[in-house]
Amino acid sequence: MKTLAVIVALAFFIGVWNIGASPDRCKTGQVRGFAIVRGDIRVGIGSLPSIFSGGQEWFEIRYSCAARSVLARRVDEGIYDVWFPDNPARVAIVSAMNQQAATASVDRIDSSIFRVSIRGPVESNNILVRRELPFYIAIF
Repeated sequence: MKTLAVIVALAFFIGVWNIGASPDRCKTGQVRGFAIVRGDIRVGIGSLPSIFSGGQEWFEIRYSCAARSVLARRVDEGIYDVWFPDNPARVAIVSAMNQQAATASVDRIDSSIFRVSIRGPVESNNILVRRELPFYIAIF
């Protein structure tokens, strides 16, 4: 999780310096976007709507090199979609924000939509159950 936090911090630094830069700011090899999706701090990430939303209350921070707002939605318990409109990124990494042993995985389900699944640490019949936890995502 520490490594991901460093990547997100670097992405923010790169993003700040690239805002308003030329259209080639989404170059291969650069961090093309990131988000910390936490949900409403009063209620938690389970309150994220089922339709894509870009409301600030759902994000701690977000950036996309495509200069469009990052959007997120809750698909089901522990499953979220993060949309980086018009962003050419194809690879993502994700990490759950939790002090316990939770796992997070990510799949690209559309050209600019990534599905995040969070499980654990609670087990049911030796299967990690889905959890409602905030997460980091960085795309390349």
